[in-house]
Amino acid sequence: MDVLILDFAGAERGFRLRLGEFIDLEEACGTGMGVLYQRFATTSYFASDVMNVLLRGLVGGGMKAVDAKPLVEKQMNSKPLMELAAVATDVILQAMSGIAPDDTTPDGDLDQTIDKGALFHSFAQVGLSPDQVREMRYADFVALIRAAGGKDVQPPSEDEFADMLRDWEDRQG
Repeated sequence: MDVLILDFAGAERGFRLRLGEFIDLEEACGTGMGVLYQRFATTSYFASDVMNVLLRGLVGGGMKAVDAKPLVEKQMNSKPLMELAAVATDVILQAMSGIAPDDTTPDGDLDQTIDKGALFHSFAQVGLSPDQVREMRYADFVALIRAAGGKDVQPPSEDEFADMLRDWEDRQG
């Protein structure tokens, strides 16, 4: 598995979870990878889960444990948990599901704050309420964002579209 490069602690850093890191992570968190995956997919993780995923991910990505531990601890004490959990979620999802990082270069200012109102308005234009967006699985959200930003996105087949409609109706009812 390739190293996942993410912006963390002010620099691009490599993250990877392999068998050794999986075992260390399971021991540190006191549960199996399946449960950890579920915790992150449903945002039911503990702060210690976030810290341990970041630590083991950095070590698996090539950083020495002696350097990774103080870096993660500093971030845990100075950054919002949700910000760190987003990075940890990317690491877990890539390790468990093979979701590749988005290698496209977005247009515009990368440091610009996201206008959540405008974002939710955009989703409303396609029939998604803010609650539906919030309840979306992370992998589905990533796929939706990538699809919306892609120029060569193929429309779904009739069967796929029918499945999407059934899923949407199930969520409505």
